[in-house]
Amino acid sequence: MKVRFFETQEFKKLQDKWHKELRESGFEDIEGETRFLKNKLCIAREIKNPERIKGQLEYYTMASKFLWDYKFASKKDYPIWFYHSEGMPYREIAKTIEGENVKSIFKAVNRIKAIFIEYMRAQWDFDEQKDD
Repeated sequence: MKVRFFETQEFKKLQDKWHKELRESGFEDIEGETRFLKNKLCIAREIKNPERIKGQLEYYTMASKFLWDYKFASKKDYPIWFYHSEGMPYREIAKTIEGENVKSIFKAVNRIKAIFIEYMRAQWDFDEQKDD
């Protein structure tokens, strides 16, 4: 069986050389060592599904509106929902807010999201009544 070029020592040596040079220049690769994207968000998947993008845009738009309309019970809830409504991942929120971890962010977002859903239902009911 013929050995493919990318499986040869020559290729691996060349690849290591260029990876080192790129790292030293400050380049940050979006692929990990496994050649899969580091970020789970796959752009190609998003492009193929414009309805999903539209739904996400609507969700975060309403989440942002809720941020300004709702009086948060806790001082910690506001920044958590602020970052969530900006689309920031839970891990990043946990790094940003001192004393929080991913689990506490997840719980807080889900607790606030339940209130947000009720808020959205009330908005929907109001719009329905206004149209009648």
